[in-house]
Amino acid sequence: MTDIPITTINDKKVISATDFYQAIQLHPAHFQRWLSVNVTDNPAALPHIDYFVVKEKSKNHKDPTVKIVYYFSLWFCSELCCHVRSEEAVRVKRELVGYRLREF
Repeated sequence: MTDIPITTINDKKVISATDFYQAIQLHPAHFQRWLSVNVTDNPAALPHIDYFVVKEKSKNHKDPTVKIVYYFSLWFCSELCCHVRSEEAVRVKRELVGYRLREF
């Protein structure tokens, strides 16, 4: 698997949206628009199944900032890869599918 950190939310393996976006190597300036089009404004993307929205406090105890972090299920990540025409997306999809198969 790539260096994409996989974590667990509600017993489901997930990847943060920003880590996934970086792995498929899309331009960082377009992240918010991409997130809206493919996730938050997409009626086929199901909250609590395909993606999770988490409020996370800053790791610096002196900083009271809370940020919204999106996490994608491994299945949803592999589906999103189908919409990106790049070698990186194909590589990430293959690795995600392989990872999911090893989980069975």
